[in-house]
Amino acid sequence: YVDKELKSGEKKKVALLTLPSFYADNRKRGRSAAGDMKTLIQEAREAGADAMVLDLSNNGGGSLDDAVKIGGLFFRVGNVVKQSSRATDRGELSLADRDPDVDWPGPLVVLVSRVSASASEIVSGALQDYKRAVIVGGDHTFGKGTVQSVEYLPPGLGAMKTTVGMFFTPGGNSTQHRGVHADIGMPSAFSTDDIGEKTLDYSLPPKKISSFLSRKAYVAEGKGAWKVVTPELISRLKKSSQMRMAASEEFKKLKEEIEKARKRGSVIDVAEHYKEKTQAKNDDKKDAKKGSGTNPNKDSETKPSPGVEDDGDDEILTREERKKRYMERPDVQEAINIAVDMVADYAGTPHITIGSKPTPDAEKKTQEKRN
Repeated sequence: YVDKELKSGEKKKVALLTLPSFYADNRKRGRSAAGDMKTLIQEAREAGADAMVLDLSNNGGGSLDDAVKIGGLFFRVGNVVKQSSRATDRGELSLADRDPDVDWPGPLVVLVSRVSASASEIVSGALQDYKRAVIVGGDHTFGKGTVQSVEYLPPGLGAMKTTVGMFFTPGGNSTQHRGVHADIGMPSAFSTDDIGEKTLDYSLPPKKISSFLSRKAYVAEGKGAWKVVTPELISRLKKSSQMRMAASEEFKKLKEEIEKARKRGSVIDVAEHYKEKTQAKNDDKKDAKKGSGTNPNKDSETKPSPGVEDDGDDEILTREERKKRYMERPDVQEAINIAVDMVADYAGTPHITIGSKPTPDAEKKTQEKRN
């Protein structure tokens, strides 16, 4: 959770949910992304969260069934995606959420990038089509809107994956090539011309079908009521966001690195933006070690302590350090800002301009509850 302070001094709490993939374990007591999301949303409501950010910016997809269920957590019942498939001879097959509960009716922001693909595009596309959430992040998602079927070959020859159909979001749009476009764009290291389905040889062109939005998804009043995201709201949120990003040193540095990469005609290193910051931290650690009285020439094997992870870059990071780095990402911070702006806008108060901080007490209670 993150606390944000409004101009009035009032604090608002944002629940930040990061979903790395749409995982699913089909065993009897196996975990699933949809089940875990439902639990976390309930915890957020109990903690008094005012808004929510769903981070799909590094989510490449996964279980279609879980994508449908997760999309349905934010509206009542209705179609989430339509699948066309020549292999089944059934034409277009609608996949809908049947659970009448609206698990999270509050303000919702979905953070995406060009590496958000497949199931991520189904969820973000559905929430955008129903005007349920504000989509923010890179210019658009990956653009993988095709359906694959696995054909097993004779023993010893493996298998072959064949494209047999296409996915469509409730507005009738295929995510193929075009992806899901952000309502509020941000500079992104992933927004390069060589990332996306459209860059692949022989990828299918996009198509469009008739809208299949479900009226029953909307709840205007009573239990589970949620507010439709209007073009006017997006315009106001975008204006405030652009002002903050223009004043942000982190976004300025990121844009400079993106421009350098474009001039080189190559993909920007995702970590390049953070190299100076990481080097500074490493230098600080080396200085601290020199002054600790330890013998730097003594041979010893360094092993991670419990709860400590290796990020693969010759640097041992604790879970808290990894979390801190994640929270330093400018797109994550701005997504949180936009979520609180939604709360302020609905209340008719000015958009936020100042700081954020984690709420350790709420996090501690949540962790204790899980344990």
